[in-house]
Amino acid sequence: MSDIFYNSSSPFISVLASLLGVLLGFFLNNLSRRGRIKIFQNNISICFLERDEYGGFNSKKEIIDKTEAVSVKMNLDLYNTSSYSRKIARDIKMKFKGEHGTSFSNLNNLNNINLRPNELKNLSISFGVNVNLDEFKNSSWELVYYNENNKLVKVKINKEQLFAENK
Repeated sequence: MSDIFYNSSSPFISVLASLLGVLLGFFLNNLSRRGRIKIFQNNISICFLERDEYGGFNSKKEIIDKTEAVSVKMNLDLYNTSSYSRKIARDIKMKFKGEHGTSFSNLNNLNNINLRPNELKNLSISFGVNVNLDEFKNSSWELVYYNENNKLVKVKINKEQLFAENK
């Protein structure tokens, strides 16, 4: 009796296993095509600027009473992890979250980035801030942009190495 049941259910099990294999393959293929932009922080430097007697700026290692502006330079690597599709970063800005709210700084000469599949692009970006300097130094920093699906992506910037080097 059990041989009759086993022989009649064997084709159904093999068909079901084949369907599950096709669905799993489809899902894994779509997952590998998605990818994202990974951002690696290579280098970061900061200058605290104060006016000299001739109207120019002198660079200092820390904020003092005469500090008027802050200039930051960063070197980043952007990598598209997808093997099949392009990735886009639009409206790229630096975001600072402080006690008195959130402020944004536009990055000089940088609006949009279009990365081909598995492409690595090195960026040197710079920006400056001239208000709320103490809050700027103590706030958390994020690089924010919109991806190809118009979703906001936030990447935290590690500034601990920056202030450790300036001491």
